[in-house]
Amino acid sequence: MALLPTLSEYHLPSTPILTILILTLATITHLYKNYLKLRHIPGPFLNAISPLPITYHTLKKDMNEYLYGLHRRYGPLVRVNPTTVLVCDAETLRYVFSTKGGFRKSEWFEFTKWDPDRYSSISMRDDEARKERKALLAPAVCILFFFFFS
Repeated sequence: MALLPTLSEYHLPSTPILTILILTLATITHLYKNYLKLRHIPGPFLNAISPLPITYHTLKKDMNEYLYGLHRRYGPLVRVNPTTVLVCDAETLRYVFSTKGGFRKSEWFEFTKWDPDRYSSISMRDDEARKERKALLAPAVCILFFFFFS
């Protein structure tokens, strides 16, 4: 008789149950980490833990009304899903979209390319390249602004 029990003597859960348990734990951990990052931004709790509400309203084709209602209820900053904040404030938008803001453009901007082989100044995600492009375009934008608004 062995003094130490063998592995077969322990009643361990079967592989499928263990896999489901690990995946569930990983999902809950991921959701909680995402929730903690933006918990200071107002918005519905369900939006903070799941993308289902925004997906539902997208499929229902009333997303604009839904987002407008969220802004009316929660203010200019609203959390619309676990990783996305919707901004409805001109000063904040200027800061976020400036190269000095320290915010990187998300992958969503990859889909705003008009020409698949080239980046526009809107779809460009690399900050250094965007600064160079803005410096080249600035004189033309100033002239157009002066021409149209003076």
